[in-house]
Amino acid sequence: MKTKVVKLWVHWNGNVRLTLRDGEEVHLTRSGPTDEGYYSEERSYFYDAKAKLVECITDLSGSDCDGPWSKRFVEECLVFGESLPANPEWRTTRRDSHDFFAEQMGY
Repeated sequence: MKTKVVKLWVHWNGNVRLTLRDGEEVHLTRSGPTDEGYYSEERSYFYDAKAKLVECITDLSGSDCDGPWSKRFVEECLVFGESLPANPEWRTTRRDSHDFFAEQMGY
């Protein structure tokens, strides 16, 4: 029998407990100034009961003294039961990074 709801703890301005239903997606966002520009982070959590996994997509972007940049991490964690352990084992399935000015210069 597949679990229709999963609970997990995430660190987001402190520890936060998320409850995800099958097929549900939750978005967390934060941003602000840094000493060299700005910083923005968005995390999306999605639960797929049939596949027995939670997917986390983290999008980071900002600007510093070298110009704009962005990073994306896609991770997944297998679900066994109704909640993930306090320190679940996330597997990175994709990682992208862009430094826009460096790419324009051919680096």
